[in-house]
Amino acid sequence: MRQDIVEHIYYSNSIEDIKVHSHNCCQIVFLKKGKINLTVGTKVYAANAPCIFFVSNLENHAVYVESHEYERYCAYINHQAGLSAVDQPLFAILENRPEGFEHVLDVSPIKDDVQWIFEKLLAEKQKGLPLSQRAGNMLIMYLLITIYRYSPKMFQNPTHTVSVVSEIQRYIGKNYMKDISLDLLAKKYHLSRYYLSHLFKKTTGYAPIEYLNMYRLALARNLLIESELTVSEICGKTGFSDLSNFSRSFKNRFGSSPTAYRKKFKL
Repeated sequence: MRQDIVEHIYYSNSIEDIKVHSHNCCQIVFLKKGKINLTVGTKVYAANAPCIFFVSNLENHAVYVESHEYERYCAYINHQAGLSAVDQPLFAILENRPEGFEHVLDVSPIKDDVQWIFEKLLAEKQKGLPLSQRAGNMLIMYLLITIYRYSPKMFQNPTHTVSVVSEIQRYIGKNYMKDISLDLLAKKYHLSRYYLSHLFKKTTGYAPIEYLNMYRLALARNLLIESELTVSEICGKTGFSDLSNFSRSFKNRFGSSPTAYRKKFKL
């Protein structure tokens, strides 16, 4: 079955700050009007419309509005569907953070094209027309192609290296509950431990096991908010070997214990 790459999209003109948070999807946000301060991880940007910014499912981020106008479209992208897409090198921008990556791109020269794509995406999602899922997938691909043609330096070249790293990312996404080690990955992909680590970090911005743990913690965060599973059950379902390690890792990543996080953000 064809996967829906665009899980959700919305338009808003409400003026509100968004404190540090994260999502189980990647985001592409088109800032149509306004000025914001955007924090992604340790990076801080002063972003002025019209611009686009990218936030991965692994990144904590916050938005602080600096203007009286604030209009934006926000698309939530299924990163696993993107990694499996035919045009995978384009979708790598959603999750990979190589050295020097900038989350924000001024799109003034292509503003009309970008706005048209987001308007069409929103219409497809709202109307639920026949083949709307396929249309949405094609539109998000067209958006990435449009951005690539305008600013190819934002994207990684579609090399064999990027392809191998994408395979490893997909493997982790499907097998995160298993006992995955650097030795296992090196053996599976016929690479030395050192070269695999170097390759993976250069491409994604993360060491392989760091990426694995961040992936597990992102899933755990979502289960805490969206499910009724106990903390112990979530620990087991996300691949952590023991509860104390899970709780310690979660607090280091999100600033509070799993129980406190659930109380704060539970829907």
